[in-house]
Amino acid sequence: MITSLADLEALTSEWMDLHTEARGTPFTHPAWCLSWLGSYPRTQGRVIIRRGPSGRLDAVLPLAADPRRPRRLFTLGAPLVDFGTPLIHPRDDTPQSILEMLADVPGWRSVRLTGLSPAVADQLTARADGVGLVPRVGAGDDCPWIDTRSLATWASSLSAQRRRRLRAVDRHLDRLACERRELIHLDDVLPGLRRFEALRLQSWWHSGRWDDLPAETRETAHGNLLAAIATRSADTQGSLLTLAELVLDQRVLASAVLLRTGTNLLVAVVATDKRLGPAVSPGLALDAFIIRSAIGSGITRVDFGRGDEPYKFSLGARHQPTSDVTLTRRRTRWPS
Repeated sequence: MITSLADLEALTSEWMDLHTEARGTPFTHPAWCLSWLGSYPRTQGRVIIRRGPSGRLDAVLPLAADPRRPRRLFTLGAPLVDFGTPLIHPRDDTPQSILEMLADVPGWRSVRLTGLSPAVADQLTARADGVGLVPRVGAGDDCPWIDTRSLATWASSLSAQRRRRLRAVDRHLDRLACERRELIHLDDVLPGLRRFEALRLQSWWHSGRWDDLPAETRETAHGNLLAAIATRSADTQGSLLTLAELVLDQRVLASAVLLRTGTNLLVAVVATDKRLGPAVSPGLALDAFIIRSAIGSGITRVDFGRGDEPYKFSLGARHQPTSDVTLTRRRTRWPS
């Protein structure tokens, strides 16, 4: 188990190679994990790795602990992790690898794994007893996604009413001369993130739902996290984080943080100016722009993250259930 940020930094190149080969999610990307630990220093990293017979890095299980409860581990980045299994080489048995890695490491009492696929959760539950662990499956969430292999594929998933609505919104925004843009280069992304954070916090405050935000996203650390991810991933094999914006007369009406891994794109966080009324529909316009841009750039899948809000399904999303699994070490009873 690795607890030092410096030691984890030294793994970046190998970690990135494994992430690419295993088609990992944004939440197992080294830029996400290392940025989280640097931005939320009260979270202590507990990252378990495994090497194969040749010494090659074969698995990374990114975990963390609250120093007040150091024996209770959880998925690194929670509660902002939406979905995904730990990073295991594709030739290996993922559930068995997770169980064996956990069983081999001392010093913990329980581990909560967030956003697993139901298939992996079921296998962990079925096999946990074999390595002395007690499983408990908790309710996960729905993480809808859209098939973006082609414009025709996406269009066929929309109702006629939704297609008319999208055309009407596009015409309205064109009359207003709204600019739709994606920020890719770091020099554009960093100032864009400052605009995004200002809009995100303002919109939640204005809507009266400030207390609904996770504590981690009400802190300046959230903006630091996003900036660190963008900066770190700019030095790897392709930027993990970009931004999409809808702008009217230099005023940002909507903005979204996008996390790209391979041919998948996650619309991670969205902020909209809610004071403009329903006629403008900046959130809908931005989502449509993101989907069309994704199709044009070879993205075959757009994920929306946690939440079964109706607007996602009106844009052609499909259900993707997840499960949270807690594994607890079985207590040993010594003979009296």
